[in-house]
Amino acid sequence: MKNKGVIVYALGVGSGADRAELEEIASRIDYVSISPSFKDLLSISSAIRRLFCNVPTPAPPTTTPLPDPCTTEGCNAPYNVGCRVVNNKARCICPTCPTILKPVCASDDVQDLSECHLRQQACGMDIDVNVAKQAPCDKECHAVVDIAFIIDSSGSIGRTNWERMKRFIKALISKLDVSPSATHIAAVAYSTNPKVEMTFNNVQSTNEVVGKVGGMLWQRGFTYTDKALQLADSDLFSGF
Repeated sequence: MKNKGVIVYALGVGSGADRAELEEIASRIDYVSISPSFKDLLSISSAIRRLFCNVPTPAPPTTTPLPDPCTTEGCNAPYNVGCRVVNNKARCICPTCPTILKPVCASDDVQDLSECHLRQQACGMDIDVNVAKQAPCDKECHAVVDIAFIIDSSGSIGRTNWERMKRFIKALISKLDVSPSATHIAAVAYSTNPKVEMTFNNVQSTNEVVGKVGGMLWQRGFTYTDKALQLADSDLFSGF
C-alpha cells in the first residue's frame, strides 16, 4: 500500500506488541503507537487523532497535457480559415459560403457555383485549385446526348474520396452544354440501396447539375452495384 501513497499507521496493544514489526508496517516510525492494554486505548486516542490531523496534504497529481494536434500537426489545406481538433486529430476549418450564385471556372475545369465554393471544396479535399476564369466555363461540346452516372457511394470509398469523385464528375460535366436542347444528365448513387439523385428531365443547366452533384451525400453501407444498374434501367432508361 505504501508504494501507492497510502499512509499507514500501526497500533499495538499489550506487552507482547513487537515495536520493530510495527515500525516495519507503518509509513514512519512516529506513526507507531502502543497501548499498554485495551482499557488504555482511549487514553491514546487524542494522540492518534492528532497524527491524522497533521497528515501533510499530498500534492495534486501532475498531469502532462496532451499536445494540441493543431499545433503539432497543423492544418495545411488551401484556403482554410482555422484548425479544430476532432478525435485528437487536426481538422481544417473550411470557408462557409453564402447562397449567392456567381459561377467561376476553376483551374481543374470545374464550374463552381462561386469563388467561395471553389475555396470551400479545395480546402475540404486538400487540393490546389484556383480560379481560371471569373465566369462559367467555356463549352467544348454541344452534343445532343443523355449521360447517366452510376456512382459508388459505399463505405469503402471513404468521405474524402467521395468528395474527390464528385468533383471529377463535375469536371466532366462543366464544359458540356447542359440544356434542354443539348446534353441531359442523370445520376444514381448507391451503396446498400441505390438512389436516383437526378433524372434527365429535372435538371436543365450546368449550374443545376453542379449543385445537385455537390449536394449528394455519402451513403456508406455495402456495395450493391447490381441494384444500382437495375434502378438505372427501370427509372432512368424506361422510355428508351
